[in-house]
Amino acid sequence: MKRLDALVAPAGLALKQYAMDYSGKFPVGDNAAGFNDLIKKDYLTDLRIYSCPSTTFKKGAEKTLSENNSSYIYFGGLTELSGPDMPLVMDKTNNHDNYVNVLFIDGHVSGFNIPNATSCENIVNYIKGDGYKPEQKKILLDKAKKFDEQFGYK
Repeated sequence: MKRLDALVAPAGLALKQYAMDYSGKFPVGDNAAGFNDLIKKDYLTDLRIYSCPSTTFKKGAEKTLSENNSSYIYFGGLTELSGPDMPLVMDKTNNHDNYVNVLFIDGHVSGFNIPNATSCENIVNYIKGDGYKPEQKKILLDKAKKFDEQFGYK
């Protein structure tokens, strides 16, 4: 089993604290936009934490968080009522070969060996397959397809 990424513990705590302060709602923006909400509101301000330890870019080199210096995908706009086993944060597909760390809404983290971890859609489908409620799966797949297009994943 691979070591779980450095973001998951601090992000899990910061996101839980944020949700507690905002009536169970997590930051609305996806990816860096959602993480920037944590930064602006002083929940998790060290930009180095948003970089996977195995990333190839220089950690902390930039002064603001962007998609270029964030190693993670954040599913923004969810609430604590979205379901405890809904993914909230996961590795970008290039962090590891066919391996993805996932932080779930309830705060637990799991690592998955995924044979075809080349797109967010593949990852979402693998994590729970058909075990999601239809409304959960629609939310996740709609976001995953948007992320795949945004990041050029196939």
